[in-house]
This record gives sequence, C-alpha cells and structure tokens, in this order.
Amino acid sequence: MQMMYDIYIYTYYEHRIELFHSLRTIGKYVDYDNLFIVYDDIYPEEESLSYQGPIDWELYENQLGNSLEIINQSTLYDWSWHDITRGWYRQQYSKMLISTYSKKRYNIICDSECIFIKPYTVFENNIPILYYNKDYPLSDVYFPYIEKYINKKVTLTEGTYVGSCSLWDNKIVQNILDLILNLNGKDFIECCREHIDSTNTDCAFSEFETYGTFAEKTHVIKPCNYQYVNNENFTPIIKDSTELLIFQDGFAHNLNQFMVTYNV
Repeated sequence: MQMMYDIYIYTYYEHRIELFHSLRTIGKYVDYDNLFIVYDDIYPEEESLSYQGPIDWELYENQLGNSLEIINQSTLYDWSWHDITRGWYRQQYSKMLISTYSKKRYNIICDSECIFIKPYTVFENNIPILYYNKDYPLSDVYFPYIEKYINKKVTLTEGTYVGSCSLWDNKIVQNILDLILNLNGKDFIECCREHIDSTNTDCAFSEFETYGTFAEKTHVIKPCNYQYVNNENFTPIIKDSTELLIFQDGFAHNLNQFMVTYNV
C-alpha cells in the first residue's frame, strides 16, 4: 500500500532562484498529494540586496507543473522582536510547528536549496525512513537543548540527523511539543529563546536533530541519500545512493548550467 503525504518547502526571498529550480525537480522526482511553500514574510524582502520586486507565484506553479499553496510565517505564531532578526531560527521553529497546520500524518520537510536528481524514497516496507549522515562530524552543541528541555538522552556518538530534507511523522512532532510544554510550563520556542540566550552559541537548536532523536526507534535508519554542493566550480561525483543535492551558500548562479548538464 502506497502512503501519500504532502510536502512543505521552507524558503525566503533571497532563495527564490533556488526554489524556482528546485520545484521542477520536485515535480519530476517526488510523489506527493499537495505542495506548500512556507514563506518568510516577516523579514522585509525589500531590504534584500537582490530584491527585484514581489515574487510572481504563478511562475513557480508553472515550473512545478502543479498548483501550490503559500503559508506565510507570520500566521504560524505570535512572534516577538526576539524572533524577527533570527531568520534561521525562525525557519526551524516553523518546521517544528508543522503539526499545528498540516492535515497529514506524514509530510516531507524540505529547504529550497534541495535539487532532486532521482526518485525520492521515504518509506521502506511502509515504515518511514530516517536518513543518517555518519560522515558528518558529531555536533553536540544541539544536545543540551534536547536533554534539558525534553529530558531525553541523545544516543548519537557520531554523525548527525541534520539535513535539509526529511519525512516527518506529525504524531512524533506533536509528542515533542507536548513534552516540552508539560515539562517546562512554556512552549518550545520560549525554551529555544531561553537556551540561545543562556548558552550564547550560534547553533543551540536543530529541528532535524531534535526530530531524529525521537524518531530513531520507529523509523528505518539508513545512510543519507543526499550530497552537499559547496564549491562554486562543482562537478559532483554522484553516488548511486544519492537522490538529491543540497546547494550550500546559495549557488543560484550555477543552477541554470547544472539543470542543463544533468537534464533536470
């Protein structure tokens, strides 16, 4: 039995070109019921150095070959001044709020810098897959938040669950949110603010690491199906297991040539 799911892409104005190209590959390689764009409408896009006027979402629907729905970040939470300047954190928070606005149990959570090059696999024998990057250095800066506010011991001793695309079970996400509220008397965003300020670190919270810590017992754990692209003069040697490439540092100017080279 095939399990269907929706896909949520999280983006902001400065990644509009990456999103434009990503949508074509999603339409080609990802099965889904509905596609939603969770857009950062909080930070004024007019202040972007690359601002060229409002996004014409109809062009993006044409690129996808299907309709899409826009969800503005401003509608998801009662944001404070504390969150406005922290766009990277706010995007993580918006992902963790998925169970409050999604209608499906399973959803693909995806950043706009993902370019799919093969059919994307999310289940194995009807069990969701959790992708694990064992080659990435262990980054334990995320662990104190999980262990303090969720009272859960992190089992990772190497690698990471952090990535830019993953299938999430909304029951697990809601369980995390409920645990944090019950244990601390405040929601997870309030705990994040407190933790960031008290630890004075740049990376004190990760939505993917938090989810992975709770999902590892109910998902099939498999080696990561993605590769990072972080060189402007890239010619990636694509592994057989690679289903998507993640373009770091916004190499939007390379994407046109990439799409032609790899016929996507």
